[in-house]
Amino acid sequence: MLLLRYLLQSAWYAQDSSALVLAIITFGDSSVDVGNNDYLPTLSKANYPPYGKKFINHKPTGRFCNGKLTTDISAETLRFKNYALAYLSPGASGRIF
Repeated sequence: MLLLRYLLQSAWYAQDSSALVLAIITFGDSSVDVGNNDYLPTLSKANYPPYGKKFINHKPTGRFCNGKLTTDISAETLRFKNYALAYLSPGASGRIF
């Protein structure tokens, strides 16, 4: 908990050009689900309303939630430019930069 607080506090005072944290790696469950089901052959999907209605573009995101996840808020705090993509997303490259 103290480490997380230090990282968030340090990132708050850091310049945009100096990256303190290069990536967020999340191991979790439905509370941090970024939409892998859209890329799996399953009937359980979240790519229709009401999912995503409180997200940035107010459209379904494939996430089983209405808005931002805790990982999204962490990414904003650490000044990431994008939110985490689903692991199976075609746009996820695995590259840090």
